[in-house]
Amino acid sequence: MRYRTKVRGRIGRLAHRAAGLLAILALPGVARAQAAASTEAAPALPAAPGPTLTLNFPTGIELGKFIGAAEAYTKKRFIFQDESVKSRKIYLYASTPFPTDQFFTVFETVLAMNKFTMTPVPDPTGTGEPLAYKIVQVAEAPNLWSPVYTGEEVATLPFDERWVSGVFKLQHINPTEIVPTLVNFVSNPKGIIPIPSAGMILVNDLGLNVKRVERILKYMDVKGPDIEMKVVKLKWAIATSLEPQLSRIVQSIIRTRIRPPQPGQQPGQETLEIVADQRTNSLVVVADSKRIPEILKMISDLDTGDMPTQTRTVHVYRLKNTNATLVAEILNNVYQGILGSQYGLRSGYGGYGYGGYGYGGYGFGGYGVGGYTPYAQAAGTAGALSAYYGMGGLGSALQDMPTIVPDEQNNAILVAADYYKFQDIVKIIQKLDVRRPQVLLECAFVEVSGSNSIDLGVELASIGSPGDAARGFGATNFGISQLVDTNGDQLPDARIPLPNVGLLAGVYKDRIGNVPALLYSLEKEGKLNVLTIPTAVTSNHQIASLDVSDERPTATFTSTDAGSDYRTFSGYEKAGLTIKITPHISEERYLRLETELAVSDFGEAPSDPVLPPPKTTRELKVAVSVPNGHTIVLGGLTRSSDRESESGVPVLKDIPGLGYLFKRRVTQRERTTLYAFITPNIFSDDSFEDYKRASRTRQTDIEKLTGRTVGITSPEQGVPVYMPPFEVVPPVPKDE
Repeated sequence: MRYRTKVRGRIGRLAHRAAGLLAILALPGVARAQAAASTEAAPALPAAPGPTLTLNFPTGIELGKFIGAAEAYTKKRFIFQDESVKSRKIYLYASTPFPTDQFFTVFETVLAMNKFTMTPVPDPTGTGEPLAYKIVQVAEAPNLWSPVYTGEEVATLPFDERWVSGVFKLQHINPTEIVPTLVNFVSNPKGIIPIPSAGMILVNDLGLNVKRVERILKYMDVKGPDIEMKVVKLKWAIATSLEPQLSRIVQSIIRTRIRPPQPGQQPGQETLEIVADQRTNSLVVVADSKRIPEILKMISDLDTGDMPTQTRTVHVYRLKNTNATLVAEILNNVYQGILGSQYGLRSGYGGYGYGGYGYGGYGFGGYGVGGYTPYAQAAGTAGALSAYYGMGGLGSALQDMPTIVPDEQNNAILVAADYYKFQDIVKIIQKLDVRRPQVLLECAFVEVSGSNSIDLGVELASIGSPGDAARGFGATNFGISQLVDTNGDQLPDARIPLPNVGLLAGVYKDRIGNVPALLYSLEKEGKLNVLTIPTAVTSNHQIASLDVSDERPTATFTSTDAGSDYRTFSGYEKAGLTIKITPHISEERYLRLETELAVSDFGEAPSDPVLPPPKTTRELKVAVSVPNGHTIVLGGLTRSSDRESESGVPVLKDIPGLGYLFKRRVTQRERTTLYAFITPNIFSDDSFEDYKRASRTRQTDIEKLTGRTVGITSPEQGVPVYMPPFEVVPPVPKDE
């Protein structure tokens, strides 16, 4: 449906241009009317050139009869087999006379208006005049023979409605690129065939359309702008630094500046390649000849200053606040990442050049397909440059990469790079080498012990002088008193109570020391115990570690084959208090404290000296947030123990009621809770004034407590010099 509409519209426009000739279509009817008055033969038409004709046929005439009259008038043979030709009627209205020698042209127009065309039947004798003309539908014409015009013959294409073929040789543009434009000017889009390998286009259509294509190609197939290559040696600037800046500037100008495209060049398409040669400190520019002066002026304006021409030199940057090794590691990681991305880009895409309007020179990794047009040649040049500078790949990129080495002794960074890269590195270092806020951590570890013990015991004794007869004696001893000999007969005859804490009561007779019964009673309760109050200062995100511990030696028992035993020192067992705090300062001076607390203590020493003492350990790991200057409590860590012991005389201690006279019972209940109080204070003053004030406050407290000046005495002036504030800074972690 679309094809028919296009053909109908095309024929309508042709008919409109030939409006003056359409009147001749009434000629057969008029001729036949004149001939019928004199003879029955075929109607005779006026000879050409001759008089003009004025024809008007408002009632219509069959197209088949009109073809027969045209055959008689033009003395040409017409062949057709479509039955619709005979019965189809045509209607023509014309009142203006026209020359009779234009009849054949009008006849072609009538056929075109009815979707028919003529194709000549060539004469085998080669006289040049066709034997006949086939009248076929337009859709069938491409499959039939038609005259072919090539080379210089294209200029003689007939400007009529006959079906012809034209072969056009292109000089500057790509055939495939121009076809989408030309299909809008022919009756059959399939009638245009591009031949890219030969640089040709074949057009098979009505003579009028083929002639129009020829005129369009004359205007479009023209030479594009010339491509030039310039090598500019820089005097002051660094080529590798100037190249990306210049490329961005020129590309921006090309995109934004209003500039009509040159003949042979598509809008928005312009060759541009700027490559830096580090070895000679030069810029290689490939661009349109009209663009070259503008680029050279930019380079001249930018290549100013007093910078040295050498591209690499060694620079030293001394750090104030950060560790040189850590900063060097960060910088090397950054530039290694940049190296990876640049190497992948350069080795993957060498250069991209278009030839003519599209396919001339492709430059992937520097591979330039030459093509056949000057644009393709320029693209091949750009591709070759991209190969030279792009396929350098890793070697070229490594030359551009700065060398960064830390100087740990002087806490400095050594950088080997050109001036511009060093300036970029300095900007990064300045953002890294900043004074981090410090945090004063004040801790208090309080142990609350609640203990309750009851100790109740009775000791009895019966000892007398034996005299001449044998007598017995007896006594119980549970650690409340001590038996002694008062008369030197080697027999204990008195009891002395031990100075224990608690209630001690008894009875005695005859003399001091004769204590037949003794009672002991004790009840105890525990109170508060402050373990330690440590203070430390650390930087933000750094660990502050405090360790207050007691170490006890341990031994190893070894037996030899000779039967002798000996002990050797095997190390220390440590118990005490260890705390690690890592502060993290967040917005609005809040702190997140990552805290690890471990408390351990030794138990009673074992009877075997080889065994290490028993140890009890309590650990706490928390992360809490706290406002600056506020105190938080962590824990507590609670330990509880219940003990009950009983000693006495066998059998007698189990007698109900009376058993209490023959035994001692000790009951102990103990609860121990450890609390950790932490108060953080942020020191963020760049002049360290807040840190100094805190140090002087503690210095004054010590002086009040000891009554002595804390500091170093100046030998010149004999006055105390205050000790500078110090901080607890953990060592920098080494790489594992």
